[in-house]
Amino acid sequence: MKKILICLFTLFLFISNAYAYGEFCNGFKAGYSVGYKQKKNTNINPIPPICPIQPIKGFGDPASDYEHGYTLGYQKGLTAW
Repeated sequence: MKKILICLFTLFLFISNAYAYGEFCNGFKAGYSVGYKQKKNTNINPIPPICPIQPIKGFGDPASDYEHGYTLGYQKGLTAW
């Protein structure tokens, strides 16, 4: 019984982390696109880079994973070639 509970808890933990990572990546891609378009002064959607691993949130970071990814993607888009 303990093994089943441990397995279920571990599975739930991985599923919740995967969902949070997905929200972070969606925000990163959207932010990168906006930052790239603003820097290049174009309306063409770029191909975003591979989503990085989500860093640990600091004191001033947004609470939402999507917003956290968006701000990091936006910064990366502004520094794109």
